[in-house]
Amino acid sequence: MTNKNRKDDNGKKELGRKLREAREEKKLSKSDVAERAEISPSFLNKVENGTSAPSAINLAKLAKVLGKPIEHFVSHISTVDERFDKSWELLPEEEKDRLGLKANAPFYLDFKTKKALLSIIEHIIQGNIKR
Repeated sequence: MTNKNRKDDNGKKELGRKLREAREEKKLSKSDVAERAEISPSFLNKVENGTSAPSAINLAKLAKVLGKPIEHFVSHISTVDERFDKSWELLPEEEKDRLGLKANAPFYLDFKTKKALLSIIEHIIQGNIKR
């Protein structure tokens, strides 16, 4: 197994652990969470066990159902750049336009700008900022 694969596996396991803990904290069953997030219970089981990773859209749905910011589940991602890129994938095109950002923003924004935009983007994704 390569270092990258090992890192990916560890990241999936950490994400799964955090999702399971958040679900148990809210005293929700896997079926309840899966239904509310519009995913299958078997897929949620795989995610919680660290054998699969949710898409960015499904992670946003899970975070909303569990009442946690996306950041809570991806805080083990080590860099702002990686977190920004993941959040960027979730941001609808109309929101990118509304923020005055071009489609290729992850490639031309500097670190400070990404860091400043990250929480705004995460709040938009979570639905905490009115459109």
